[in-house]
Amino acid sequence: MKNADISVIVPIYNCEKFLAECLNSLQSQSFGNIEILCVNDGSTDNSLKIMREYAKKDKRIKILNQKNQGQSVARNNAIKVAKGKYLAFIDADDYVNNCFLEELYSAAIAENTDIAVGNIIRVKDGCKNEPILYYKKVQTAHETDDIFRLLDIPKNCYTCNRLYRRDFIMTNSLFFKESVIFEDVIWSTLAAYNAKKVVSVPKADYYYVYNESSSVNTTEISPEKIKNRHDAFMFYNHFIFEHKIKAPVRWEKISKLHFCGLPLLKIKEVPGFLKRYYFCGLCVASVETKHNF
Repeated sequence: MKNADISVIVPIYNCEKFLAECLNSLQSQSFGNIEILCVNDGSTDNSLKIMREYAKKDKRIKILNQKNQGQSVARNNAIKVAKGKYLAFIDADDYVNNCFLEELYSAAIAENTDIAVGNIIRVKDGCKNEPILYYKKVQTAHETDDIFRLLDIPKNCYTCNRLYRRDFIMTNSLFFKESVIFEDVIWSTLAAYNAKKVVSVPKADYYYVYNESSSVNTTEISPEKIKNRHDAFMFYNHFIFEHKIKAPVRWEKISKLHFCGLPLLKIKEVPGFLKRYYFCGLCVASVETKHNF
């Protein structure tokens, strides 16, 4: 049997409530020559049992077991053993439309791109809400600034609504930063910078299911989560500045008040994290802002 054209990587940790819908959507893809790498990240619920049930019925499903080390480690381990020419990352609590992989693959081949990107539609309480990211037509970008705009970075630093050429990932050593959350921000920034060409695909829909128990959406605000978020977006800020990228947004907002042509008051704000006030160049106050993850 020839190698798969696409390797679909699914990190799984305690997702028994959502996993069946995710795997059903992958099994029913109109594009059949795929392998589905389910990475069991030390689940303690029935997730592994569900994986095994699906794997018995579908030889394309392969289970990789690891102790609980997080989504980044799970993705990295799967990248190393993936045999597909292209890679897709799907979160275990999400799902995709039936033509998702076929549409992305066809566009990537036709346009010879490193990345093909589809729509993101938010799902909450079983209802499909307004799209988070929606493409009305096929577009290509090959200049770095245009690639950042087409991928809508940093607003939509998702990795799961895209298809990536595996050689592109391996050549540029695009592995996920481990032991952190908001790692997609860092990875998406590096992927966009290294990509030579990107194409948007209007008919490929990724359904992002709002999951209150996910690492990003949990209501508990820990110092580690705040730091990870801040570090990720500061990486983005510094990266686009260092590489002179005209990206849509700088995540750090700076406001200035001048008096008689001289800077009197400056406010530096990282949304959802911190606001600092400078008077005549000196920091006079630092205030934590609301944490909306």
